[in-house]
Amino acid sequence: MATAMPVRRSATGVPLSWFRSSRSGSTANCVEVTKADGPVLVRDSKDRAGPVLEFAPQAWAAFVDGLARLTPRPTGLLGPR
Repeated sequence: MATAMPVRRSATGVPLSWFRSSRSGSTANCVEVTKADGPVLVRDSKDRAGPVLEFAPQAWAAFVDGLARLTPRPTGLLGPR
């Protein structure tokens, strides 16, 4: 018999809405992210009941910005960085 996965909630009791990058496609090797009353939470999509990493919003924004700077994209598509 399958065990129900606990629903993680924000500090105010609202169920968290997790999402994946639209670029993750059908691969199982990705993370899911949610913003919960301040911190950004990140978990392994294959282990949703497992550990969750917590980041300050500013730290997460710097991380995502750093990734965007490393990711090649066609010239002129989104303008200058």
